[in-house]
Amino acid sequence: MTAITVAGRTLDEPPSYAADSADIEVVHLSDGDVDELVSDALDAAGCTREELDQQAATGDFTSELARRMWFLVSSFDPPAE
Repeated sequence: MTAITVAGRTLDEPPSYAADSADIEVVHLSDGDVDELVSDALDAAGCTREELDQQAATGDFTSELARRMWFLVSSFDPPAE
């Protein structure tokens, strides 16, 4: 299983919401960075985007990791019109 790490923290770690705004670093991702992140997330979930979409549609994820990867991957989708 691939560990997804964002800003030096794996997605298994609970977030800390007590950050000082001066300590927050904004990272701008290129399209290539997003593609790589999505690909890594799908690899970690062990399924294709279509399979993950189907799991989300039914609410029946194959694992907790797949559910978490759905939230990550879907956050990069363009907004609905």
